[in-house]
Amino acid sequence: VGLGLGRLYSAGRIAAYSFKSGCSELVQCPVRSVHLKRTAQSFRQKMVSPATVVDIAQESPSVKRLVLQPADKEFTFKSGQWVDVFIPGIDVVGGFSICSCPRQLHTSGTFELAVKATPHPPARWVSEECKAGDVIEVRVGGDFFFPPVAAAASSGEALPSSSPSARPPPEGRHEVSSQSVTAPSSRPAPVATAGDYDVLLIGGGVGLNPLYSILTEVLHCDSATAAAAAGGAAGMSSPFGDGEGEQLAAAVQSVTLLHSAPYTGEILFHDALLHLAESHHPSQNLSVHLCVTRGNPPDAAESLKTGSTTYYKERVNGELLSQCVGQLRRDNLLCYICGPPLMIEWTVDELRKLNVPDEQIHYEKWW
Repeated sequence: VGLGLGRLYSAGRIAAYSFKSGCSELVQCPVRSVHLKRTAQSFRQKMVSPATVVDIAQESPSVKRLVLQPADKEFTFKSGQWVDVFIPGIDVVGGFSICSCPRQLHTSGTFELAVKATPHPPARWVSEECKAGDVIEVRVGGDFFFPPVAAAASSGEALPSSSPSARPPPEGRHEVSSQSVTAPSSRPAPVATAGDYDVLLIGGGVGLNPLYSILTEVLHCDSATAAAAAGGAAGMSSPFGDGEGEQLAAAVQSVTLLHSAPYTGEILFHDALLHLAESHHPSQNLSVHLCVTRGNPPDAAESLKTGSTTYYKERVNGELLSQCVGQLRRDNLLCYICGPPLMIEWTVDELRKLNVPDEQIHYEKWW
């Protein structure tokens, strides 16, 4: 059991440190969290690391984006995973998907969360109280990640033996709130050989978070560089550095993002997505499809194609999904889906109708 700025875990209780007079005083207290219950069978690292809020910004009218610097140098994660979030003074544990990719952690020592404002205590704290310099604690977890190899490989920890190896139908999955993400109870399929991947990312609302992490990992650029390049920062005409895109370009040939949001202003990472679509590595095919369900696309048209990005004034439908799948190699396809439960169930059913095997479909739900 590790002491210091952290938590002691035993018998389903969390011994949380109070933050008084600059020291850590151990206080036994039960922690109430639907997130912890619903993710009880999911993979989790043992490490709990303090993390300092380096920056906080408004990503969209309803979402704030945090840049966090973990104190533990052994902190690591895979694209698509989430973190348990422990906030001083709040006895509800949050669960938020990481929206940045591992390369950013390796290059700048930071990772990012994009959190939607809701009454959920951890989300409300991010929206109303969080400021640069605040210290929270985080623990990595989740079975939804890219590339699809055992999560334990990144930390040297064994996977929970209780997790089933067979993929259950959608109704057998954990379902979580929009503020906490639970990974599927099954393990992803073994990694394919180099050059065998086409990747289809399908998201709804803040379900884009883990998909954006996967997208930037596939394209081998960190989200901070992509965002800076999108803003026209000097010397950043491309988000790729020194040909590093070559490595994952060899593993992924085509990437398609299909995402739905109520309004254009609520499309997370919008400018960065547009830039990535126009500046991706030439050895990869990337297309971005953005559906606006309540407002209008940028030109108020029913459909607008701008370079590699296409806007639609409608929800994701079977025709659009079929079109996207048809442009990818079905036998070598990996599908990652994140969004509300009904969206997940509909999407999985549609993919099955398109003869996409279950073992190639990876998803997690939130509400």
